[in-house]
Amino acid sequence: MAITQLNISLNKAEEEALRARGFKMVEGNLTQGTQGNEVHLWHKDGHGNNITRIQFSYAAEMEKGFLDAGYMKIDKNIDAGTYGPEIYLWYIHGHTAADVAIKDLHLSMDANDEAQMLQAGFERLTCDLNYHTGGNRVFLWLEREKPVYIKDIKGTTDWSSDVTLLKEGYTRSDSYINKYVVQERVYIWYLNTTDQQDAIKDLQLSHNPQEYTNLQNQGYSAINMDLSQGTTRKPVFLWFKKDGFAPIRSMGVITDRAVKEYEKVGSVTRKMFSLEDFRSLASLVTFYLYFLG
Repeated sequence: MAITQLNISLNKAEEEALRARGFKMVEGNLTQGTQGNEVHLWHKDGHGNNITRIQFSYAAEMEKGFLDAGYMKIDKNIDAGTYGPEIYLWYIHGHTAADVAIKDLHLSMDANDEAQMLQAGFERLTCDLNYHTGGNRVFLWLEREKPVYIKDIKGTTDWSSDVTLLKEGYTRSDSYINKYVVQERVYIWYLNTTDQQDAIKDLQLSHNPQEYTNLQNQGYSAINMDLSQGTTRKPVFLWFKKDGFAPIRSMGVITDRAVKEYEKVGSVTRKMFSLEDFRSLASLVTFYLYFLG
């Protein structure tokens, strides 16, 4: 069986009501480490009409694309009672070639837990559910009925193409790459596939014209976006290639605090790239782009 319904509880009364309706609680408090409400994620399993993609919104501009693409919104603020922005969960019963049923969910509360989930083959959604609350970094992880790999990657800095990409089956990494930039936030989108032969096999970053030319000469393709857009840093581009033997199954951004834990999973963590070249001068954290084969 796979997951067919999702819901969120903000208090004990809602917990009891969902339990009575046959929902199962995902272990972990979504506002862990804050003074906010104890918030829980719930799911119900079944056959058919399976949920295939989950996303989060934390800005009003993000909602139109989800609505127009047919996503369902759970209208309960995940960060209820905290000082963080309102975060909402969206999901879809997708039917594109990229849609694979989700059969299990897990919440991580620290970097060690993240590394274990990564090693177990779960897919990490990049939105910190305690975004700007001062609590634990809480992430949702998905386990699918079949292994998936990344077939294509795109970048956006506005909301104009959201509905098109969502309808095509793309998932947005809801944590933007150029951290602490207010305007022109760079979001990475990826398209899943179950076909290893059609998957991306290698990812690289270029930080200067020489690296750009070298990767181009080696047959890599660049995504359509300077990752440092909106900053004063030099252009940084993400490159990919489908030649090779190890298909990429996951990618994302982590902080320097999590690097050691991710490295402990050994060969699972294939590469990490420091994004320090374009981090904000106000930031005390270095961010790393990682990808896994």
